[in-house]
Amino acid sequence: QALMWIANRSSTEEQRGKLWTLLHFDIDWLLNASNLRMESCDLWEEKVDDDDLFWNRMSMRGALAIALAEHMGDSACAAACAEALRTHLPNPVQAHLRGEASGGVDGRYIVECGVGAEDSKCRKNGKDLDAAVILALTHSGWVDYKQGQSSMAPAQSPLAVVVANTVRQHIEASCEAFPVNRRDTQNALPGVLLGRWPTDAYGQDGKGNPWVLTTAALASLLYQAATARVWQGPLSAPQLAAWRAALGNEAFEGSVSSFIAAGDAVMIRLRDHVQIDGLHLYEQIDRTTGLQYNAKDLSWSYTEVLLAMRERDNALVWQLAQPRSLV
Repeated sequence: QALMWIANRSSTEEQRGKLWTLLHFDIDWLLNASNLRMESCDLWEEKVDDDDLFWNRMSMRGALAIALAEHMGDSACAAACAEALRTHLPNPVQAHLRGEASGGVDGRYIVECGVGAEDSKCRKNGKDLDAAVILALTHSGWVDYKQGQSSMAPAQSPLAVVVANTVRQHIEASCEAFPVNRRDTQNALPGVLLGRWPTDAYGQDGKGNPWVLTTAALASLLYQAATARVWQGPLSAPQLAAWRAALGNEAFEGSVSSFIAAGDAVMIRLRDHVQIDGLHLYEQIDRTTGLQYNAKDLSWSYTEVLLAMRERDNALVWQLAQPRSLV
């Protein structure tokens, strides 16, 4: 889709047609219902699973490109994508909610593993709290399709209670798992370093580490929340309570500025651990020493950091464009 949007700005009609033909081939593959449910690997290309993985469902949801097909004048493709969403991906979030909502308190949060399969490979691998969920939300565009085609309810916004609860689960798991987080907090360094999932073993001595890209993705989500706060106005009481719990800060105000500050805190902690390497970005940060580890100059790490910086710029632009009462 990125190639097509770029092509629409700079290429000839013939070039756009060729690119659309190539993309159409992939969309047609997704429109085959059996392909939507076939066994697949997870985001990290480490585990093969026939379960309903949240990252995979959200990626397929985004790839069924209704808006792009409409833009290209392909009404048949747009209609087929809409029907596929209605039939096979009506609400990926609902199928991945754990926790309960009762007594006026919504304790639900989003997990990677489908909730209907307790004995799935995903759950046996301990991947409910997989940071692929954070990445899926960050890259979702927070799109709720029209006419009931596919909804993200109850996570239509980065301000939503279930999103805050999900962030809380990941922050608490990473603080518990990684000594470097506890030491940084004791030393009054703001933020948090985010790992992949609690039982991750891809690191030294068979133990997982915080990752640069997952940490940056968390910052992106917080900056997106700041932008959403501009457009959607003050948080409700349940939203504010959920975000205070997620960020471990009872003084958190839920303002645009406070969400930007929360994203900044994450980026400040990340910078503290990468600046010793001249801001070269590796794959991981050692859970104990805080030094970067494995895969120097990983392009994915740079991508997520740059995207976080872009999300911060967007939030500041919209903040400055609004009346000061919203700040």
